Amino acid sequence: MKPVKWIRIWIITIIALFILTFLIIFIINPYYIYEVNLFNFRKVTVYDKSREIEPVIIKQIKPFSIALGTSRPKYGIDVSHEYFKPVSYNLAISAGSIYENKQLFKLSIQQENLKHVLLCLDYRMFNLKDKENEGIISNSSKIKYIFSFDALIDSFKTVFEVGNNVVLHNGNAIRFLKYNNYADEFKLVEKDYYKNNSKNYTYINTGKNSFLDFEELLEIAYKNNINMDIIFNPSHIRLWESLDYFIGLDTWHKWKKDIVLTVEKVAKKYNKKPFRVVDFAVYHEITNEKIPTDSAKMKYYFESSHYTPELGNIVLDRLMGKSEYKDFGVEITSKNIDAHIEKQKSLRSKFINTQEYRREVFGD
Repeated sequence: MKPVKWIRIWIITIIALFILTFLIIFIINPYYIYEVNLFNFRKVTVYDKSREIEPVIIKQIKPFSIALGTSRPKYGIDVSHEYFKPVSYNLAISAGSIYENKQLFKLSIQQENLKHVLLCLDYRMFNLKDKENEGIISNSSKIKYIFSFDALIDSFKTVFEVGNNVVLHNGNAIRFLKYNNYADEFKLVEKDYYKNNSKNYTYINTGKNSFLDFEELLEIAYKNNINMDIIFNPSHIRLWESLDYFIGLDTWHKWKKDIVLTVEKVAKKYNKKPFRVVDFAVYHEITNEKIPTDSAKMKYYFESSHYTPELGNIVLDRLMGKSEYKDFGVEITSKNIDAHIEKQKSLRSKFINTQEYRREVFGD
């Protein structure tokens, strides 16, 4: 066969492969970024690529309301709840630092439609890695992925559902991990959860002050007339014992107070009404849900860190003032924060035995 003919065959083959790649990625649409949904595949690869995919989605849908935070609200807060007004999107990301959440917030505001935000806070957000030079990728577009080898692989993963987390079109994540033993899973999470966290508000890799990013986030919100609610996530009370073991509950209580004081300080600077801050990380029958000893499924928790959408809906109902659990969640201000902290300290021993917990989890 003549060399010219071989070259033609290779060129045709390469073009055909490019076309086939384009068709597979476009039709399977593994990331929700193309306007086609022929087969309604469950998106099992978005979760792990959320830092680069969800900024692309935000630019397309231009949300009116969003949820921000870590994987806790990603699983637990349902943005289809009436608390959120459409178009709504769950923009929380796994292990998201306060810096990354600030970046996602700024990107959402740039779409010129954002009016409402639910910011779900965890102490670890202020200690996680500072990803100033990595993390959120806001400069990519959907064109980038149309001939991407990674997108091709993710298309096949999507077809065969290779993954434990499905992200819905509105950003809500569904967890498909099943536990045979909740007690072991709880201990596995708690044993090291706060091990590398500091007692001050610094990122563990750079030592930069993370509270400066929180203040900037608030300033952006007040300047742009955003309606924001801030909550402390309702993890299981066992997780607070892990926090106490590694960094001390006094550090945690101080953090809550500093959040409240900072919200009010920045509001005063801009002559605005302070955002509502509601503490759901409290001692309560709900956050003390009993761990089953058999195969029964827990109602409110996947493990001690992550809560279920059922608990998330109670949180959202409470924020709307319509929940039957009227004693769950406390709105806190500079006027009642000290009394609130003292009450939580007094409730602790009524809900959990610290010595027994430490023997169980840490062998102390």
